[in-house]
Amino acid sequence: LNAAAQSNLGAANNQLAAAQGSLRSANSGLESAKQQATSKLQGAQNSVDSWAKQLSDKSSSCHSKEHRCRRKFWTCGSVPVCWTEYGTIAASKEGADLALTAAQKATEGSLSAAQGTVD
Repeated sequence: LNAAAQSNLGAANNQLAAAQGSLRSANSGLESAKQQATSKLQGAQNSVDSWAKQLSDKSSSCHSKEHRCRRKFWTCGSVPVCWTEYGTIAASKEGADLALTAAQKATEGSLSAAQGTVD
């Protein structure tokens, strides 16, 4: 090869090495974004699951109190208090549901942006 061709080949090899480095970096960023998104989503899902269980437990408890109240085995004044507590838990679960939806949308956006860097 003549000197000019060798110089062009060297420059092309340098560009290829730089592009490969950029791709590795972008892939690493994508993997990191996926891990962060997965962690956030799992946390949001765990919160929803926890509130759902508390809501179910409270519902059972309130229904049981209503049943015992009708049978005169329980103080009926505790029934409205129970359903008020149920409402508070329901509101918290609704907030967790909204947070999960927001986390899902944010995940889609961040992964799309990270994938765009790779592409």
